[in-house]
Amino acid sequence: MKAGSSSRRIGATMTLALLTAATLVAAPVQRDTAFRAASAELPTFFPGTWQSAGEVAMYNLSGETVAYTFIFARQNTNAGEPAQEREPAAFVAKARERLAANGKTVTGDAAELYGESLFASIVISAVDTEPPVLRCFLGLPPHLVKERDALALASKGGGAGIWRVRH
Repeated sequence: MKAGSSSRRIGATMTLALLTAATLVAAPVQRDTAFRAASAELPTFFPGTWQSAGEVAMYNLSGETVAYTFIFARQNTNAGEPAQEREPAAFVAKARERLAANGKTVTGDAAELYGESLFASIVISAVDTEPPVLRCFLGLPPHLVKERDALALASKGGGAGIWRVRH
């Protein structure tokens, strides 16, 4: 009798586990929903007035979107400041130029390239099974700052074959 009730209990547990697993399949979070979450959550981490300055989708190895990195810039309070300096790619390029003009070796590790006094980044999950905010920090995302260095490394053609950059 114990063997029968034990196998029924195992069967019921497995059925319950399968039903639970089926309900936990990750539903995708649309970009607009993720942006609204980022806009609402960023001021709770870093108070102030922020405006959107860009975004980068993040992919897994299968090419599926797994997160969105939203970049915000502090509200422009200096009327004489050029608008293009508030664009992340232009900011990094200008900072690289400044460092090179000062005779410094420019790598993606230079703190001046991240713009921590001007930018904030927030990473929002693209699937609803994760907490919405995966990471929030001052400055630009490292993958944006180091993109130029990574592309230069990939273009050196080390090893057999040709590297192609898709995402």
